Amino acid sequence: MTGPVIVHRCDVCGKWSHAQKRPKWHQRFLADDGTTDVPAGDLVIRWEDGYTDTVSGEGGDGGWWIKCGPFTSYQVVPLDPAAAHPGLVEWLARGDRGLSSEAIVEQLVLGGGNSDHPYDPGVFRRCEMLLRSVPTLRPLMPRMAAVSPEWAQLVKRWPDIVYALDSECPGWADVRRHGLAHKAWSIITDCIRAEVPS
Repeated sequence: MTGPVIVHRCDVCGKWSHAQKRPKWHQRFLADDGTTDVPAGDLVIRWEDGYTDTVSGEGGDGGWWIKCGPFTSYQVVPLDPAAAHPGLVEWLARGDRGLSSEAIVEQLVLGGGNSDHPYDPGVFRRCEMLLRSVPTLRPLMPRMAAVSPEWAQLVKRWPDIVYALDSECPGWADVRRHGLAHKAWSIITDCIRAEVPS
């Protein structure tokens, strides 16, 4: 798939269709639980045979195939992570990677994955270097707050940690001198240990 693709979604039930032309309607099965009212105009076929739900495994005596629709058409453009995030391929090939920095890529680019978070200035450095190597990820960082309570606190204090590293260890981004970053270490530790209100 290289260019835009047109897909269609039922406005009533959310079913997706990849048909070449937008369907006017489709048939949807509605189980008869004894309380279901089906408007006469929507009835397509009464199904008297028993059925079994493929998800729940529960069954019933019958139901109706009803007319469902209309559909709305959408244009979908496939996402190419390399094109959307310049520098990502280079970072994947040669960057200073760790579980936390990879978690950022997995969560923000792939839509899910590991939830490892920085726990010291060295691990934080890898994450910050990723954001400097792939600048399009930085505006997406607030999404990391939904990954875990630790990430929520780290995202909130991210600028403070960078400022502490800049103050305590000038040149920290180029040279691994994070062992001297006591203030940054303290902020990271506070973020991890913070009790997040429910």
